[in-house]
Amino acid sequence: MSPTFYESGRDFEYRVMAYLRKRGYLYVTRSAGSHGIIDIHAAKRLESSSIKLAVQAKHGKSPFGPEDADLLIEWARAFEAIPILASNDKDGHIVTSRVTKTGLSAIAV
Repeated sequence: MSPTFYESGRDFEYRVMAYLRKRGYLYVTRSAGSHGIIDIHAAKRLESSSIKLAVQAKHGKSPFGPEDADLLIEWARAFEAIPILASNDKDGHIVTSRVTKTGLSAIAV
C-alpha cells in the first residue's frame, strides 16, 4: 500500500530533522499534526550566539507561493528565527533555501 500524502509529508519532515541534527542543530522539534506554516523549529548554539530556524518542509510538488512566504517570514520574525524552505531536488536530496520577500536563496544550514 502506498503511503498517504500525510505519511509521505511526515516522513520528509523526519528526514529534514535528521538532516538538521547532522549539521549541529541540537534543538529540533516538529509540529506534529500542525496545519501551521512552521513544520520544524531548530536551533544550535555558537560560541557567543545561536542560530534559530523556522522551517517549512515541502515534499514533492506541494506549492509554496508568495502568501506562504509572507506568512513564514512573519512567524519566523516572531521567533527571531531564519525562515527556511526545505524541499527535495530531482534526486531526492534535501535542499534548503532562505525565504525572503524577493524570493528564495540557497543557504547551507
